[in-house]
Amino acid sequence: MPDVALRPETIDALVTGQHGDPFAVLGPHAGRDGMVSVRALLPAARAVAALMPDGTVSPLRALHPAGFWEGEVPGRRLPLEYRLRVVDDQGRVSEIDDPYRFPPTLSAYDLHLLGEGTHYRLFERLGAHPIRHEGVEGVRFVVWAPNARRVSVVGDWNGWDGRRQPMRLRGHKRPWHCRHRRNSYVVQRPMPPDPAVDLDAHQRRRCAPEWSPVTLVRQAA
Repeated sequence: MPDVALRPETIDALVTGQHGDPFAVLGPHAGRDGMVSVRALLPAARAVAALMPDGTVSPLRALHPAGFWEGEVPGRRLPLEYRLRVVDDQGRVSEIDDPYRFPPTLSAYDLHLLGEGTHYRLFERLGAHPIRHEGVEGVRFVVWAPNARRVSVVGDWNGWDGRRQPMRLRGHKRPWHCRHRRNSYVVQRPMPPDPAVDLDAHQRRRCAPEWSPVTLVRQAA
């Protein structure tokens, strides 16, 4: 177990989509006796394991029935490079990059300019942009949502479930930030009535482009 066990209310806030700083909990964190604790929120998973580049497999255990997983990787240091092997509730196996293992890609200077309203190349920062970060191809998502309580990246790859990829809040001026490897539809929204989004394709095409600050993006394969 990590040096400081997670409080039950912290886990409850994550699984209900109410936690304001998911990167402080999810991903890799220092554990006890030189180990690294890996945590993931995967509501539809039946089994989860962390895969190291050298082939080492460290299983995670479910700490909450809504899909909060945690496991320890011995003999490792932060930052930790790994992927997640996920067995879903249909028995299908997939390997994914954990977006919560990556450091921020939005610089402190970007945040400074955003905060004072003098960033003149916002089109290069806000929205969805393909990037290569720490050797991994992915998409960076940044949305400006000053009154948001939570913003999530959702799409067909996570069942349009707003609990799955909550974004990090960068600074007090409230730009929200995340990255993801998969190419996908993305919806970012500040205060959903329900953390699980249920929109059919017609509704997504009709509503998302006009409903500020929701953004709909399709990244071509």
